[in-house]
Amino acid sequence: MALVVQLTRMKILRVAWRITREHPLAEDAAQATYLEAFRHAHRFDPARRVTAWLAGIAANQARLTMRRRRRLD
Repeated sequence: MALVVQLTRMKILRVAWRITREHPLAEDAAQATYLEAFRHAHRFDPARRVTAWLAGIAANQARLTMRRRRRLD
């Protein structure tokens, strides 16, 4: 898993940043992405690329991060 994080970290951060537009929020979303990926690794479809799967999770996590932030504001 560490190798996957190392190889995909920048792409996942970019996906999250495009949605959040704030580096700290993008970092939070990226971290949540890898936690969700680890929890749901059994759902990964080997026919897909790992980066595409993680990018989808990252987009969802970034949106969730933004929703949570709006609730707190």
